Amino acid sequence: METTSTTTPIPVIDGPIIKADEVVLNPTRLIELAKSTYFYDMPNGKPLGTLGSQKVDTTGNEAPGVIGGQWIEVYTWLGKAWIYLETE
Repeated sequence: METTSTTTPIPVIDGPIIKADEVVLNPTRLIELAKSTYFYDMPNGKPLGTLGSQKVDTTGNEAPGVIGGQWIEVYTWLGKAWIYLETE
């Protein structure tokens, strides 16, 4: 009996996903996300994806948000991105 197999090609990525200047050496602050949270290219910017419940490292950059929240820059698998956290 003859067997056949199929292979899936490995995608080629142009350059690193996380650049050297984005490596976390000393996290500024860990934030625990309790629910799925959208992340954006900039405050009030274009959504890039969603982070599940997890702890994320911040870059130390923050921006004011509307009443009841603030924008915080975090490290993601796509590099740096912004999340909006409501203040309690």
